Amino acid sequence: MISFATLCFGLVYGVLNVEIRASGDVDRVDLVLDGRQVAELKAPFAAPVDLGWQPAPHELVAIGYDEKGRELGRAKQWINRPRGNAEIFLVVEPGGTERSRLARLTWSCPTSGTAGPVEVTLDGRKLPVSDPSRIEIPVRDVSRAQILRARVECGGNVTAMTETVIGGDRPSTGSPQLTAVPVHLEKGTKLPSPEGLTGWLEREGVGLRVAAVEEGGFDVVFVCEGGAFEELTRLFERRGAPVRDSSDDDLRFRFLVPVGRTVDDPTIDSSSFAATAWFQRRWDAIGPTLTHGLRLKPWPRTEQRIADAVAAAGLAAAGWERRRAVVLLLGPGARNGGDLTSDEAVPFLEALRVPLFVWSIGKSPSSEPWAAATAIRTAADFDVAVARLRAELRRQRILWVEGAHLPQAVTLTPRAKGVRLAR
Repeated sequence: MISFATLCFGLVYGVLNVEIRASGDVDRVDLVLDGRQVAELKAPFAAPVDLGWQPAPHELVAIGYDEKGRELGRAKQWINRPRGNAEIFLVVEPGGTERSRLARLTWSCPTSGTAGPVEVTLDGRKLPVSDPSRIEIPVRDVSRAQILRARVECGGNVTAMTETVIGGDRPSTGSPQLTAVPVHLEKGTKLPSPEGLTGWLEREGVGLRVAAVEEGGFDVVFVCEGGAFEELTRLFERRGAPVRDSSDDDLRFRFLVPVGRTVDDPTIDSSSFAATAWFQRRWDAIGPTLTHGLRLKPWPRTEQRIADAVAAAGLAAAGWERRRAVVLLLGPGARNGGDLTSDEAVPFLEALRVPLFVWSIGKSPSSEPWAAATAIRTAADFDVAVARLRAELRRQRILWVEGAHLPQAVTLTPRAKGVRLAR
């Protein structure tokens, strides 16, 4: 009856031209951005919407009415938030045995190709999936709530994701709306059960219920400015190729290079970045993987879209809603040539609850205005920085709260002790 013709993926800000598809009985469509009506549309149901020139997570809702003002339907989409771009449904069958339950996974991908890998995890632990219609879920403690997550690669850069809760004091019969809230534990803090977290989180003064607490794996995106890559190559030139063993910590990392135009081909559109696939290796393989596995063409130092890349990296790091971070690697004399500034990119990561770490690589500090950079002059310094990063990420937890919320709208109450929102 009503749907978006304009779909938003990746980093979106500024003026967005929104088009709506509506059936013949729809007389008008209201557009609501973050709870505030921004447009009232008549056919052909299209209008520009100002998202602001600083990127932020948004909720855009279209509500269709007939000529008598009766609501006929609505459509919603998230902007600048982790999201799948296909439909997926995860249903846990009622009953089961004391030791296991059965789940059924179905999906609909808007691509013509066959769906790729199917991954199902329980609190971050991968489960075998031979038949998506009959996935056996081991039950170790029925009194403890756990997060069951499913992800399907549909091809054509299309991904479907969902999660639900297993165990605890609530039935698991479908895919309820849940919002991931990453928090950082102070030293010595041990979180209570989800029931004990009642009153710790709120949205606009209204308390939120925590459905589950998850540790899970780590997703880290390294934004490597070209000068930093040169310095790191020099630091690691005496080390061998990266170790390919999987990390016991379930670490995934990737590299994003803020080079839009290159010297040998200056006509390349700078709207995209050079990005690697995700690597799943040990923590001590990060430096060797970067310096042995990445090859850069010559780049103009004034055209490096550093802040833009940091914002895009934040969205990528939060994509699987696991423990996450972005690490910015800056070499001597790094210059930002993008549309965003550091003062615009940093608040976006804070809104997504993605911590940012800045490492200055080389003999002299970078002049780029990024606060609190960690100085790295040797390969040993890099190893120490990685160890500190690992320790910080191990103190993250994901609180899954009931309902669909913008991440920046969820806050801690005075009852929350020994934690802060991840940033």
